[in-house]
Amino acid sequence: MTRTLSRSSSQSPMTSQKEGPACPVGNPAGDSEKYHGARRGPEDEPQLPGQVSRSLGLSTDDPFQPRLEEPREHTATMASLERSRDTGQEAGSQQRGLEAAGDGKPEAELQRVNAQLQLQVEALDRELQSSLAAARELESMLAQQAQRHREEEARLQQEAAQSCSRQVEKQDRQIQELQDSKAFLSDTLEEMDALVSALRQQLSQREEETAALRAAQAQELAELEVQHGARLAEREKRQQELAEQLSQAMHDAEQEAATAAGQRQEARAAAKALEEAERRLRAQEAERRERLAGAEAQELRHQQLLSRCQRLQEKLSVSEGKLEETEAQVAALQSQLSEGQREGPSSSPPRGPEKETAQRLRQAKLQAEGLRQKLEQALAEGRELEREREALLESAVSQGQSLVELQAEGLRQKLEQALAEGRELEREREALLESAVSQGQSLAAARLEAQDLQKELAAQQERNASLQAALEQAEGALMDKEEEARGLQEELEGQSAKLRDALAENVAVASRLAEAAAGFASKKAQLEARGTEERAGHERAVAELRRQLVEYEEQRRAEREEKQQLQAVLQAASEERDVLAKQVQSTAAALESRAREAAQLRDELEELGARSQREDTRLQEALVRQKEESDGQIVALRHQVQTLELEKQRAADSLEQARGQLAAVLAEKGALEETLARAAVELERVGGGDRTEAGDEEPLGLARGRGAVEEKAAGGGGPQMDKQVLAGEPPEDLGAAAMLEKASPEQKPRKSVEEMVKHLTTHLEKAMGEAQQKEQLVKAKEEEAKHLVEQLGRARQDREQFRLALETAQREAKEREKEHRGQLAEQQELVREVKGRLLELLREKDALWQKTEGIDCRAPSVVPQDLSLCARCSQDFGFLSRRYQCRLCQGTVCQACSVESGRKERCCLLCWQKRNFKGT
Repeated sequence: MTRTLSRSSSQSPMTSQKEGPACPVGNPAGDSEKYHGARRGPEDEPQLPGQVSRSLGLSTDDPFQPRLEEPREHTATMASLERSRDTGQEAGSQQRGLEAAGDGKPEAELQRVNAQLQLQVEALDRELQSSLAAARELESMLAQQAQRHREEEARLQQEAAQSCSRQVEKQDRQIQELQDSKAFLSDTLEEMDALVSALRQQLSQREEETAALRAAQAQELAELEVQHGARLAEREKRQQELAEQLSQAMHDAEQEAATAAGQRQEARAAAKALEEAERRLRAQEAERRERLAGAEAQELRHQQLLSRCQRLQEKLSVSEGKLEETEAQVAALQSQLSEGQREGPSSSPPRGPEKETAQRLRQAKLQAEGLRQKLEQALAEGRELEREREALLESAVSQGQSLVELQAEGLRQKLEQALAEGRELEREREALLESAVSQGQSLAAARLEAQDLQKELAAQQERNASLQAALEQAEGALMDKEEEARGLQEELEGQSAKLRDALAENVAVASRLAEAAAGFASKKAQLEARGTEERAGHERAVAELRRQLVEYEEQRRAEREEKQQLQAVLQAASEERDVLAKQVQSTAAALESRAREAAQLRDELEELGARSQREDTRLQEALVRQKEESDGQIVALRHQVQTLELEKQRAADSLEQARGQLAAVLAEKGALEETLARAAVELERVGGGDRTEAGDEEPLGLARGRGAVEEKAAGGGGPQMDKQVLAGEPPEDLGAAAMLEKASPEQKPRKSVEEMVKHLTTHLEKAMGEAQQKEQLVKAKEEEAKHLVEQLGRARQDREQFRLALETAQREAKEREKEHRGQLAEQQELVREVKGRLLELLREKDALWQKTEGIDCRAPSVVPQDLSLCARCSQDFGFLSRRYQCRLCQGTVCQACSVESGRKERCCLLCWQKRNFKGT
């Protein structure tokens, strides 16, 4: 019996944690009610192992919480432990009932009860061993779960740290990219500002140049208008004088016609009277005819000389035209060379164009010298012909009669006057050439304004039209006068012939009458007197007619001089118009170059706009990506913060539970001390019986008291405390339990309570340390989130600044592009107007030339010598200049020298003029 009780007492410390506390002996009912009341606390609100997560407010599916569900074996072992605890409680109650019955019970009943107790203890021992095995398995499983939980937590922390570091690096890279893009945008904006400033400077310089050119041009045009007004006044005076002379000549011609009619009647009467004398004078007529044939031969030779002189004059005019063209080319080349020399230090042009211009200048000079030599040769030939003509005239004067001498003298005078007029015209031409060269040089340095040119050219056109009308009227009057003069000259020649015949007949009649009879003496005298009178009258008439002829010739010469002057003025006007046309071409070329520059600038602006748009899109995409990444990072950080808050809440809950358990343990410690005191008192009271029984019962009571204390301590913590003790006690706790078994009965509960308190304090410190670490981690995460939010705000501000800067740059670029487009449209419109006006001027010029002089355009060359030059103006074809092929002569011409002749067809200006003005 003693061995059984000692064995049960030695095994009771292992099962005391699952059994309820024993009631005190003195007051079994009250103690049992107190015990049952203490037990009903954890039984009314049981905490199963699967409900731990629910008590903490967490779900079992939380990835950061280890799964604490236990298998069915654990539930079975817990049920068996409960049953063993119930049986132990029943045995304890029976033992307490037997002890309360006193010493009156028989020994047999006590042995029976001990046997039953031993059987129950053996059953409890077996159940306790199975429950210990299950507890060890549960402990190992809980240790594995705790290890997995720690590994999972370490892995999650490492992943969170890595993700945070990657996000920080990515944000650093994005910030660096944004800074680089910002620097690039600032550089591009600076370049655009520099380009805009340069363009504005160029535009201001060009505006200043155009203003200066306009001022100089306005001054020169004012001077030209003054000169032109003076010339027009002189022309009007000359026209008035010419009209007066024409009216006077008409009056004189009418008077002469009346006198000629009277003379004709008289001549007819004399012819009728002298018909008989004609037969007599036929012999003399033959001689006269011979003399007249000689005179006609001389006149024919004189006409040949005149035609030769005219041809020489035409050659001279052609050579003068060529000389003018070469001088114009030389002037143009000199101007180009001077411009190239002026532009040389600034633009440093290539040596090739300078050599070509110098070579062209030398060729033009050589051509001019050759033309001058030809002109001098033509003048020498003219002088030789003049000398020959003078010699012929002298011989004609020595051989001819008085009429021939008079005609020769008149012709000589006419020729001398013509030569003098030619010299004067040559001097005037040279003066006009010099003035034209000076005007061309002065006008070559200026830019012609389109509107002023149009007004001036319109005024010139009206003046030319008036001059042309006056010239046509003068030419018509001159032709009429020439026809009248020819008629008068023919009549005079007829009368002179008749007079010569009459004189010859009179001479024959006189010779015959001298041989006749004396009866005819009186008649002869009368006839001689009449003949002398008629001869004198005829001579007077011939002299008068000659005088009138000389006057008519002088008038005709004056009219020719006026005509030549008008032609010279018209030629000067056409030359001025050519110069103006050249200036218009140069202006058009300058405008085209400006248009090309504007197109290049527009292309550069478009490229900069496209680049800025690409940068804008790239920045927007980068900002969108950064925003998405930052939003994802913020979401991840929020999730991490939530998980950390959950872990913090969990740690706080566990801390609160640990504190509650500590308070319960302290309360149970006090209760255990009280029960120990009461047990000591009861042992002293029961010590009057058998010492062996007392010795046997004392360990049993102490064991029961210790089991009750341990059960109460375990019941105060509940299943959660059991799990913490089982999960947290290492094998050293078993050694401590063995030490407790070897210790005294009074020190065992105290030591177990102290060990439990130490264990709970260590768990509390660990939980508090983990809570502090988690709080620090949460604070670090919050600071990192704040830093990321600040970076995101700064990035958004930078993005807004970049967007505003980009919008302003795009707006300025669009405004500048609109301004450039407007200027380009104005320049193109001006070029079109100038070209149209130039074509109209060229047409009017050709029409005037063809109407005034009947000049036909030369046939265009079939193929030009050099395909890189224009076939008309010899202008070089550049990279940007367009070239056209004439559909009539197949020549390559520029745009200024070509005209639209149909749908998608062009021809050169000469072919177009020849085709359109051929019938006029």
